[in-house]
Amino acid sequence: MPKQILVLTLIFLLITSISIRAEEDDDIRLMINGDLITDQLDYRIVDNSILIPLEMLTDNLSIKMKWFTSIDTIQLDKEGKVIKFRVGDKHLQVDNQIIKMDTKVISINEKIMVPIKDMGDALGLTIKSYPEQRIVKISETKGEIKDVDYPQTDDYEGLELLITEEVDYDVQFFSNPLRMVLDIKGATITPNLDKPKVDSDLIKDYHISQLDNNTKVIIDLYDNIDYNIEQKRDGDEYKYLVKLSPIINSIKYDGSKIKIGATRPLNATKVSYLSNPSRVVIDIKNAALEKATDLKVEDKFINKVRLSQFQTKPYNIVRAVLDLEGETRVEVENNGGTLEILPLSSQLLAIDYDLEEGLIFRLSNQVEPEVLPLLNGDRLVFDFPLTVNNIKEHTLQIDDKLIEEIRVSQFNKEKSRVVVDLTKLVPYELEWKDNNLQVKLVNNLTGVDLEKKKLKQTLKLSLLKAREYKVYKLVNPNRLVIDIFDTIVDLNQIELPKVSGIIKDIRVSQYSTDPKQVRVALELEKDLDFEIKSESITDKIEVDIIEERFRSYLKNKVIVVDAGHGGRDPGAIGYSGAREKDLILDVALKLEKLLEDGGAEVIMTRKTDEYIELTDRSKLANDNNADIFVSLHLNSHVDEQYNGTETYIRPNYDQANLLLANLTQRALLKELGTFDRGVKANNLKVLDTTNMPAVLNEIAFLSNQEEEVLLMSEEFREKAAIALYKGINNYFRLLAEEEF
Repeated sequence: MPKQILVLTLIFLLITSISIRAEEDDDIRLMINGDLITDQLDYRIVDNSILIPLEMLTDNLSIKMKWFTSIDTIQLDKEGKVIKFRVGDKHLQVDNQIIKMDTKVISINEKIMVPIKDMGDALGLTIKSYPEQRIVKISETKGEIKDVDYPQTDDYEGLELLITEEVDYDVQFFSNPLRMVLDIKGATITPNLDKPKVDSDLIKDYHISQLDNNTKVIIDLYDNIDYNIEQKRDGDEYKYLVKLSPIINSIKYDGSKIKIGATRPLNATKVSYLSNPSRVVIDIKNAALEKATDLKVEDKFINKVRLSQFQTKPYNIVRAVLDLEGETRVEVENNGGTLEILPLSSQLLAIDYDLEEGLIFRLSNQVEPEVLPLLNGDRLVFDFPLTVNNIKEHTLQIDDKLIEEIRVSQFNKEKSRVVVDLTKLVPYELEWKDNNLQVKLVNNLTGVDLEKKKLKQTLKLSLLKAREYKVYKLVNPNRLVIDIFDTIVDLNQIELPKVSGIIKDIRVSQYSTDPKQVRVALELEKDLDFEIKSESITDKIEVDIIEERFRSYLKNKVIVVDAGHGGRDPGAIGYSGAREKDLILDVALKLEKLLEDGGAEVIMTRKTDEYIELTDRSKLANDNNADIFVSLHLNSHVDEQYNGTETYIRPNYDQANLLLANLTQRALLKELGTFDRGVKANNLKVLDTTNMPAVLNEIAFLSNQEEEVLLMSEEFREKAAIALYKGINNYFRLLAEEEF
């Protein structure tokens, strides 16, 4: 029979005791408790059972053997378990119980051979086979892990194992990854062992696995910890509790508090006060101390801190003792891996002001003040108990519309007082952030105004402080609504502006008090549009109310406006002596203002009476990468009958250039009512040398007496500027729609 088949046969017999024939000269290795005992196991097969020399067990396991020759009986004693049997007999006496084996114990050449399966069961041995390696392994089993628990209390937390027998164990630590390994000798794991999940600041996870006759408990850790293993009997079984503790590794004073640092969060403390001398004792439960420490503290309320390992059994306690001044009390706060000890007696360190956060009282510790609002005098009084004033200035000036002055004093030995004089007594809110007390004076709506412009009306709302707001439209009826957050309004103090034109009515109300919200509603004569001109958080809200056709498409557009002629070049001169350079500059300046209001960046070739070379005008537009170039002029002809409006473009124009010319020409005709002389192409130097769409608008004839009179009218020139604005804005609108 091949040897591989023999090995499989032997192993199968060891496990099942099924009868089979085998030759006795095949090599099998025997390992006991992880050690190789022999490469050539001496074995026999009798009555379907495999027998091995008894000495293999007694010489290599913790078994005591006695041979009572008078009664031909062998006695085995294994850790208090007594087994008796006779050579030539199938029966075993295990303690006081008789067990029948599958075959007899025999003696061959004065060597006692015992059935390995039956004897292994009686001795509590674990027998495993590895056919591929031709190995049989015998292991002593001392106990079985039946249950796992993870108890967490204020005093300790850890991993608890319930084992049927008392066992030996080793503990090892590894750094990469950080873990603790508990190697339990001679222990097996009960099938389907229930392992509870852990929710711990100390343990990431744990694993339990069996290797030969040992069980390993691998505990993955977040950081370095201290441990203590407690063993206790539980009926006929044993509990092994692995108690884990964070390690306190630092203590320092930061000027206002004692900070005790540890490898992991410290969870439970007990605080006791002692007198004569004044001390506070803080017991930190479930914590181990890396090193006993005495810390001297330069503080008005704490003199010294002593840190020691007060107790290790039944669980760890670290004790902190603080020597105090007077009746000082402390507050203990867990902050992650740091335990912070704060003296309750406080100091007023500074008073600051922040536009967003308001008035800020900075203290060494939190002390709730008594606040007294005084209507007579419009002031707030803050009394801080058990607080020392460390602010040298008695009077503080704050850059705030609502706060006139702040006065600080040590009202008595136990109280610091802060008086805040206000322009008007308003509601307030208090909020602690660390040791800083924020005093937020509730915002007020102080002003409502409507400014009428050429193409729109602008709503202006004034607040005491910058706040967020929201603008939206409603229909049926058409309304524009502005909601201002974290704000109140005194309707007796608000004067509403008169309304006209596109705005029919304006109303202001305290829309809600919790949260605080003011609503401004404008009733409109029709469905109009709006543009928000102010920042999203501001104390000056500005909203333009406009018709859709006047909505600006000029934001971030670069427009060069060229007022023709100037300086030594007067341009055309009218019948009454009016000069083109003066009248056209006025139109250009009016156009500049309209374009800038629409959001454009406007570059003027001239803003005063000066002469600019034609090439310099186009160069200014090219250098600034302008989107369009608009040159403004007044026409002239020897024939005084010539009249009307015309617009020029360069001969090699593109579609954008032609569009700009047509739109500005049409807008001028519609607004001014002048004669249409059309759009014409001509080689004009100021147009030929520009790199962007460029037009030259001849608004009217200064040589025509009737049009000269119109041009000398402020109203006519204003209309011309508005017409040009509309044409330019319409040009960018059409471009935007085409891109969309």
